[in-house]
Amino acid sequence: MAPGPGLQDPPEKNAPGGLFSNIWLWRGVAGVLTAAVILILCIQFVNHSLAKDFPVCPSLELCPSGWLYFQRKCYYLSENEANWNSSQSFCSLHNASLLVIENHQELSFMVKITKQDPWIGLSRRNEEFFWVNGKALDNKL
Repeated sequence: MAPGPGLQDPPEKNAPGGLFSNIWLWRGVAGVLTAAVILILCIQFVNHSLAKDFPVCPSLELCPSGWLYFQRKCYYLSENEANWNSSQSFCSLHNASLLVIENHQELSFMVKITKQDPWIGLSRRNEEFFWVNGKALDNKL
């Protein structure tokens, strides 16, 4: 029986271009490639952003070994006793500074993890207190 008007013979599986003429396959491939490029760009953006926030920690580890991580900061608790200046010098050798407390959560965290009163990056100039980063002490803390 001959095919009627508008009817066609089914394409053979091994016909040239049969697999490659499937528009849905190519749309799927294009979608997967687009998603992969977007994912790679997002990963690069996140890594670049982290490098700005943590210039001393370029690897996947956010803090050096033996340091604690909390609220995008690294903390080191030394077991050695030293004066304020020596402690600040030690921190400087590690591209760090004595603690600058920026909010109540950070203050609570430090109270929980310290067994004794640690040195913090606060010093007095005349009648005012300033952090080692130059900011004045917020009396609300």
